[in-house]
Formats: sequence, structure tokens, C-alpha cells
Amino acid sequence: MKRLIPPFFIILTLLTFQNVCSAKTLTLSSPDGKITAEFYDGSQASYSVTLSKNAVVEKSSLGITIDGADLGKNTKFQTPRYGSHDSSYPWLGIKSTVRNHYNYIEIPVKQKNKQYTLQARCYNDGFAFRYHVDDSGEHLVNGEATEFSIPKNSTLWYHSQDTHYEGVYKKRDIADVNSGQISGPPLTIKLPNDNGYAAITEGALINYSGMMLKADGKRAFAAFFHDDPNGWKLNAPITSPWRLVIIAADLNGLVNSMLVPNVSPAPQKILLNDGKFADWIQPGKCTWSYLGGAKDRKMEWMGLENMKIYAKLAGQLGFEYNLIDAGWGGWKQGSKDCWQLMKEHTAYAKKFGVKTLVWKKVDSYQFPPIRDRKTRRQFFDKCVKTGIAGIKIDFLDSESKQMVDFMQQTLEDAADYKLLINFHGVNKPTGEARTWPNELTREGVMGLEYAGGDRGFHWSEHNTIIPFTRLLAGHADYTPLSFGPRKRNTTSCHQVATAVILTSPLLIFSEHPQNMLESSAVDIIRSIEPVWDETIVLPQSEIGKLAAFARRKGSKWFLAVINGPQAKTAVLNTDTKYIKPFEFNFSFLADGKYSALILKDDIDQPDKMTIETKTVTNQDSIKPQLLAAGGLVIKFTPTQK
Repeated sequence: MKRLIPPFFIILTLLTFQNVCSAKTLTLSSPDGKITAEFYDGSQASYSVTLSKNAVVEKSSLGITIDGADLGKNTKFQTPRYGSHDSSYPWLGIKSTVRNHYNYIEIPVKQKNKQYTLQARCYNDGFAFRYHVDDSGEHLVNGEATEFSIPKNSTLWYHSQDTHYEGVYKKRDIADVNSGQISGPPLTIKLPNDNGYAAITEGALINYSGMMLKADGKRAFAAFFHDDPNGWKLNAPITSPWRLVIIAADLNGLVNSMLVPNVSPAPQKILLNDGKFADWIQPGKCTWSYLGGAKDRKMEWMGLENMKIYAKLAGQLGFEYNLIDAGWGGWKQGSKDCWQLMKEHTAYAKKFGVKTLVWKKVDSYQFPPIRDRKTRRQFFDKCVKTGIAGIKIDFLDSESKQMVDFMQQTLEDAADYKLLINFHGVNKPTGEARTWPNELTREGVMGLEYAGGDRGFHWSEHNTIIPFTRLLAGHADYTPLSFGPRKRNTTSCHQVATAVILTSPLLIFSEHPQNMLESSAVDIIRSIEPVWDETIVLPQSEIGKLAAFARRKGSKWFLAVINGPQAKTAVLNTDTKYIKPFEFNFSFLADGKYSALILKDDIDQPDKMTIETKTVTNQDSIKPQLLAAGGLVIKFTPTQK
């Protein structure tokens, strides 16, 4: 006897078939064709990304949640719009010019009665996407359904500091990352089978809460908004920051990625002059007494007399700035208050070619809090009138929408007053330095300030991780170089090398300037640049074990190496089974002869350094014996064509 199929099941089957048939897959590729992203609509909008056909991000959810509704659910893609862009702009950092070259897609997404746009870009160095909701009225943004599903057997480096990003990076296989693990971007990934590297972060964080990442224990990380757990209100239209996946075949490509600034808005005209940065936006090196202290133990570290010494010595080093940290608000001499004394001091420092920067807590400490815009502008006005060039603003300790708004407004106000900004106790950079190049640096990193005690980790390992993690997002005020106890388990040459590798357009040194002047490394220190024209990560580099960088400014080159916890004297060539010396060649140099000033650790006395000069060409190399936690720095100056 024939069985009749109930009409309900026929209708359900037809609807399922219709949904399968109507589902869309859209594709976008990078200009060089190596990176491809695919987008899928349906019950949950999703995407995936590949590099040379190998998975970088496996199929992962998309969606922004507004007024309690996930706009990634039950979606249907409408007709997309494709295009491309190619331009360039100046930069202060690891290179002097940045190319902004990408292909893009704009996908109208329909969800019930709502419509929004998924915007995405593919660059040769990564993938970016964001949500744009063209609506009206006030809405509550509850978060996002955005996920990043990481391929099996990938290796991760991440930190879990969720307030000010000053964390120690951990190395884990993706399978060993537990559900609920929180990470502050950038999260760096070594893909399986030597398929390359990736890093997850965000760009153009404006009018929104900062994104962290939360693991699900199943190889995926979801967008997580730690500092706004109850959501945040926005007036429509609503545009999210760009969600970024930096992608590269090797560490050189990873470090040279400019994905974060490329997705960020261009600077206002008042910050530019004929396509270059305004004259008052000057990168430079800086002395700082907070860690360097005073030679006279009776002298106040941030006292007026010690600051005069620092300013004079900064001039002798050829440094452009001196930073006066906490305490200057208490300066007083007779009837003169701190503002009068500061005006006298900035004039004194200028005699040595040194500009003055000052510290200010975001809340009250000797001065009124500057969260309020009127009070902030009054403080900025006083600073300008006393000759101060810039301000280090500290203890922000959040990336809530409220704090993000504060930082944007502060940079805008500082630009009006032609003041430089250094944010401390702060989140990772998200491209602010492109929009507001008067932000010369920010912290958001565990730097030498933490090296005053035993933190339970090896500093040399930390220093060989952060060039490939935190610094992918942008500049970092690590405050390098200590010859004293703060160098912990690293050598002096390792410390000098960190000043070359850990990039900051405002390069603030921890060591007392007199000690730097008396060091055998003084000529190297004087020559280190805060910004570079070109950066090359050498192939010997390995995250957590060794960072080797070649950097150029004009015709001058530097080779800097910071070694991890293990000494390196030789490497095994597995093809021929023989030991050969650990070697760095000079092939990055142009043709012609160079005078090479070589700074090395003294093998017999690790606390000391040796320095020698040789004439070399790009056919030469060096085979150093790298001490555990040691370093190497070479300055190359052309002598003839």
C-alpha cells in the first residue's frame, strides 16, 4: 500500500530546498590574487579567508547586534558593488611612505524589514570588513556576532590583560586555548604547515567600544566588548570599526603590513603641509627621569634642578625632547608657581635644542581632571603659553566608547593647540596616528617600567615576541634601554638593540642620559632613528626566540638583533648535516662600500660591550656569537658609490 506524504513535510522540504538554492556566495580577492575572502548569506551570515588557497580564517559568523537583534541571522545578500583603490601617503614609523591598495565589495544585506551594508576590502597584506547600518534615531549596540575561526594546528601568541594591554604574551596551540579565554588584540597566528602568518585586530576605532577577543574552546575567537558589557548607545547611521586580519607569507610581510593605518581616516588638513606633516609634528628621541632617576640621590627625580640637567644632557646626546613626569605640578620657588617655573624651564631647555613634554593624569593629580573638554582646553592653553610641546596623558585604563570618544576629542583639541600626545595606561593603537599624527606614541605594552621586579618571565623572550604581536598594531612606548637593574636577564647590547627594533616615533629612553653619554654605545645611540624609511625582517627571526631587523634612514642602514633566552653560536643545515656559523648577510645594502660600526656583547664580560669599525659591502656578512638574551647592533654608513 502506498504511503501518502503529509502536506506539511512537502512544504517544509520545498522551503528548505528554496533556501539552499537561493543562498549566495560572493567572492573578493586581493590585487595580487593571493588572498581571497568568501561571504555567505542564509541562517547566519558568514565569511572565510584563504592565502594561496590555504585557510587563514575558516567559515565564521558575521553580524552586529542592535537593540537585541543579531543582524547576521536569516540574511539575504542583494546585488553587490565592487571596486578598487590605489593611493599613498606619508608615515612616521617603520617606513616613510605607505601604499593603500585594495579591492573592495559592498554587500547590501536584507534581514526581514532591516537593511544594512557589509563592507569588505582585500589588500595584499590582509582582509578587512565592517558593518554600516543606515538607519535613524538612537539605538543600543549590544555587541557583535563577529567570529574568527582559526585553522587546526595553528600556533597563537596572545595576552590576557583586559584593561590597559600591558600583558605578557603566551604561546599556545589553538587546541589548548580554553573556552572563555580573553585576549587583547593583536592576536598573532602561525598557520599550520608553514602556510604563513596572520594577526587579528581592529582599525578605525571611532565612536564605538574597543574590541577584545573571547575564545569558545572550539578554535574560534569572538568579538568581545569588555569595557561596555551592557552595550552602548549610538545615533544612527552606525558604522563599526574595521575588523582586521593581517596576512603574510613570512614575518617580514607581517611586520611591514600597514593594514591598520590603511583603513583609518586620513588626517585633517591642519595636520599637513604640502602633503607632508605639519612642521610642529616632529618625531624624535627623548630623555626621561622616571626610570633614569638622578645622579645625586638627594635630588628629586622630577624636580626642577634635575630636569635642567636632563635637558642639557639631552642636547649633548642630540635628543629632541625631555619628558618631565609626575610631580612638576608641585614646583614652587618663592612666589613662583609651577607654571611660571615651567615657562623658565622650557626656555632654558630650548637653548640646548630640546623641547619639553609633561605628564598629566587624566583625573586630578595636582591639576584638575581633563575629562571635561572645557577644562582640558584650558589646561592645553596654559601648556602652550609656557612653551610645552606635548603631553603624556596617563591612567585611561579602558577602551569603553566613552574613553574612545575622550581620546578622539583630546587628539582633536591637541591639534588645535599644536600639542603632541602620548597616551599611557591605554588600549592598543587602531590607526589614530594616521588620522591624528600628533599622537606620536602610546603605551598599551608591557615595557621597561615593569622591569623593576621579578615578573616571573624571561624579558628576552618577551622582547622577541612583541615585535611580531603588539607592534603590528602600531607604535609602542616601551621606553627602551637600561644599563642597570631594569635590564633584568638581558645584556647591555640587547638593550641597545631594543631601541632600534621596538618602534616609536617618540622614542623615550629609560637610562640616565649621563650613563648613555659615558657608554661605549654612545655613537650608536646618537644615531638611532625614531622613524625609518624602510624595514626588513631578516629570515633568521623567530617569534619568542630571535628578532633580527635591517632598517634604513636615507642612505644609512642599521642591523639590530635581539636574542631570546638561548645562546646562538651555530645552526644545523639539515640538508647536508653539518654545522655552520649563525650568520647575517648584508645583502640589504646598496652597492658600494660602507663603514660598519659594530656593537657586540663582550663574550667574557656580558655586562660590557665591544665596538669596532670595518669596511664592508653587500657581499659581506657577520657570524656573531649571540649570548643568551644578548644582542647585536651595526650602523652602516656609505663611504663611496
